[in-house]
Amino acid sequence: MLLVLALVTRVEAKRAAGFEFDWESTAPVVARQSIVTQRIVHTGFRALPFLRIHMRIRGRLRVGRSRTLHVWREVSYAHETETPFSFRLPLCGTFHAQYGPLVRDVFGLCRARFAAEREKVLTVRPGFVTDRRPPNIDALQGNEDRNRMKSSDIERYFMRDYIPGDRERDINWKAASRFSELFTRISPVTQEKTQLITIFFRPYSSIASESIEALAILERCKSMLLFFVRSVHALHPEYLFRVYIGNDVVEMETDEEIEQFGADLGAQHFRNYVLVDAVGVDEHVAGAYVFTTACDTALPEFVGSFRGGAVEVFRTYAVARLKDDNGVVVRLFDHLDSFLPEILLVPKSRNTRSPVPVPAGLVTSITDEAVEVKLA
Repeated sequence: MLLVLALVTRVEAKRAAGFEFDWESTAPVVARQSIVTQRIVHTGFRALPFLRIHMRIRGRLRVGRSRTLHVWREVSYAHETETPFSFRLPLCGTFHAQYGPLVRDVFGLCRARFAAEREKVLTVRPGFVTDRRPPNIDALQGNEDRNRMKSSDIERYFMRDYIPGDRERDINWKAASRFSELFTRISPVTQEKTQLITIFFRPYSSIASESIEALAILERCKSMLLFFVRSVHALHPEYLFRVYIGNDVVEMETDEEIEQFGADLGAQHFRNYVLVDAVGVDEHVAGAYVFTTACDTALPEFVGSFRGGAVEVFRTYAVARLKDDNGVVVRLFDHLDSFLPEILLVPKSRNTRSPVPVPAGLVTSITDEAVEVKLA
């Protein structure tokens, strides 16, 4: 009987080889979100009643500079031409996946592959923040930085021809529609001050071996950074954000730029310390926001050498158990059987639970958020 079942499964797999099967991503993947953003599609293949098509997904999720998670998943479907499913991943990072279809009987006794595996790379973004209120915009210590051009009949005299590589927000779309060619603004007629928000993201750690706690508090820090930017942008779309990550600088103002930054932020991992990254920042900066973790032991030196004004710090650290609900619980896995979490064998790092004291007077305010990490 088993031999007959195996033979029928192979024959069905050969028949299925004439159809197209694929895995499509319909929306960005966010860490620890079970929202249906994935789907399996095919061109109308109908399996026998006791057989199913399975899409097997496996690969490595890179969650740190030296840490990965092995991930595997099988999605089953019978006659539907489109099967939506959710794909919950525990941490942000880059998922290098391989996937391919196979035929399997409903009892799980026989299976047969009928197509070569394909590859897909997904950027997993930091998890959403749902337990915080938007920041108090009135308390922002931004600085006037940029000039804007208002509409004017003679503003075309303060433009040049568009050169590939010019920023999209510098293109004068009004003039472009009038003259049927692109122009880039180079000089304002009237000036309007706009607010610049300066942010430092410090994913620094002197510990080479990244524990699960260290990765979790870094991911929470990324989530809070994105939450801060999105919240401020929603209330003040005219604000410009300038984010320093080590020696790299990212500027963003539009929704598209912020979402792209969110995708890039997911692939940022712990790194070694660099020279004080406030060096090179304009001295007229009136203040800054710093997002970091307890692993950043050089934070006091950084804020002490900052040449600007007010500095507000948000920092995450790990705890064994929350006290009085003062903090956040991060649950990494809902189905441990979908992961081979060899990373969990890494010993816990002491520096994740002991934030370095920052002397009074160096910062305007500092918010330390406790993070309790649970596997499930």
